[in-house]
Amino acid sequence: MPATAESGVPLRHHVIAVLAAAWNLLGVTLFVVRIAMTPELAAQVGGAAAAAAEMPAWIDLAFGVAVVTGLSGAIALLVRRRWAAPMLLVSLGAAAVQATAVPAVLAMRDALHASALAVPVALLLVALALWSYARSVRTRGWLR
Repeated sequence: MPATAESGVPLRHHVIAVLAAAWNLLGVTLFVVRIAMTPELAAQVGGAAAAAAEMPAWIDLAFGVAVVTGLSGAIALLVRRRWAAPMLLVSLGAAAVQATAVPAVLAMRDALHASALAVPVALLLVALALWSYARSVRTRGWLR
């Protein structure tokens, strides 16, 4: 397990933290696009975008909390701060709320194919993995 010269933390930690930050930055970007989408534009795009325009605001709030706390937690991993794990736990909880609520909304369920339900499961698995990793590195003393 090669460590970086200045920190004693393995290089893989920095790689994982950068990938986590990039992943969550993509999520923030998708959230901004989702919030900026007008009902008229969603109707033009059609499909799932049109159904998403009818989603309750609390689902958008859960999405926003998930991606913003996920990005914060990933940045905390990158700069090796102990608050990474709690932030990623909040992100996981908000992602769970969003992932279970979206398929439950009838308009969205009608617009999605069965294979599209794999996406929320994959997102939850990534969020769970990041939170577990943050807990692990905190236990190892890599976070300050």
